[in-house]
Amino acid sequence: MPPRNVYALSLKKVRAFMHRSGFDDVVLLAHTELHSSDLDDPYRLISQEQARAFYRNVVDLSDDPGIGLEIGWMTSLSEKGPLRLLQIVARTVRDAVTEGWNARDTYNDLLNWTYEINADSIVHHIGCD
Repeated sequence: MPPRNVYALSLKKVRAFMHRSGFDDVVLLAHTELHSSDLDDPYRLISQEQARAFYRNVVDLSDDPGIGLEIGWMTSLSEKGPLRLLQIVARTVRDAVTEGWNARDTYNDLLNWTYEINADSIVHHIGCD
């Protein structure tokens, strides 16, 4: 069994967005082995594979290639969590990136992320399984 290290609660914003777009949990949770009650439990941990299957369903169901950006724009400051708040109030972009890097083990964004800081730029390398 794969490790369960993603809070199901992190899917809730996308789920609510998709509900407003007319999609129900039956299609959103297809092939995830999750139930509606799993997303309602703030302490439920799910696997990365389950989270990725959920997001694949969302992308497949949507006809909007920028759905992630659309949902992100609708996310309020209070929903972004402590790490995002630290990044928002950082003095510089470099400080914001450093805060994100230092806290990378306290959250799971389902991304593989590294970065390089050059004299005048920051280069991000982002991938996803």
